[in-house]
This record gives sequence, structure tokens and C-alpha cells, in this order.
Amino acid sequence: MSNSVGNILRKIGFFNMVAGVFVGFILGNTHSLLDSGANWTVVLLWSAVGFVSGMMFIDFQKSFTCCKVFTWISIEMKISL
Repeated sequence: MSNSVGNILRKIGFFNMVAGVFVGFILGNTHSLLDSGANWTVVLLWSAVGFVSGMMFIDFQKSFTCCKVFTWISIEMKISL
């Protein structure tokens, strides 16, 4: 049983996690004439938000898979949910 929507949601979740880290490093970068380094608060905040939103998409993928299985079971057993 192929679950294309679930696979897409999982890929979006992993992309969110990776993108959160990259965006955090880009926005936290403080290159100026007097200071070079990173604002670690911004980096950690964006990384945490990217991780949480990615995990939510992965959880939606698992929930979608469960709903699809329950629908299949109800069709096979001819029960209405």
C-alpha cells in the first residue's frame, strides 16, 4: 500500500528541520566591521522552531497513515466509522 501523501509530508518535515538550521545560521550571522561571529540566540531559536515544525509534519504523516489504514479497515469490514 503506497502512501504518497505521507511520503510528501515526511519529506517536508525533514526539509523544515534542515532549513531551520540553515536559516538560523544565515540570520544569526553578524558580520560587521567591528564584530564577526554569530548571534547564538537567533541561531538556536530558528533551529528549535525548524525542528519542532518538522516533527509536526512528520507526526501529521503518521496520523495520515493511521487514518488511511482505519478507512481501509472500515471499507474491508463494511463498517461505518
